[in-house]
Amino acid sequence: MHTLDEQIDMFNMFHDGTIIALVKEENSINFEIDIPYLAELINPEFSSFKGKLMECTEFCYKEWDEDSPIVDLASIEKLDLGILDAKLHTEGSIVVSCWNTNLGGELTIKAEDIIIYDQLNRMINYKELIDLCHSYWSKFGEEK
Repeated sequence: MHTLDEQIDMFNMFHDGTIIALVKEENSINFEIDIPYLAELINPEFSSFKGKLMECTEFCYKEWDEDSPIVDLASIEKLDLGILDAKLHTEGSIVVSCWNTNLGGELTIKAEDIIIYDQLNRMINYKELIDLCHSYWSKFGEEK
């Protein structure tokens, strides 16, 4: 099981990725993040990662200029939220700052764990994800 800090790190590693799918499955939420620059490091034909928020008890999106949060997954999915960063929100939950064509807002998530998969449904552990990010950013720095 991943700590809350590791869950925050995972969302931060998906910086500039776009949430393209959200599906409720019992007490969990399956998601997909489109982030080609990172996914293609696993396989040049990949463009995204899949994930599962285990025992998710809170998942809502609130635009910065609105008072009411959006809780309907289909409505949130349609927003094509781009991930900016993630941080601790309250005890046991995280907030992911996002942007979209309207403006942006915050996605609040409380889950016991996050599991990440590649496009062939192979589980990607926390260290592998860190290594992928380091590999990408090292190459990016060399190209500048």
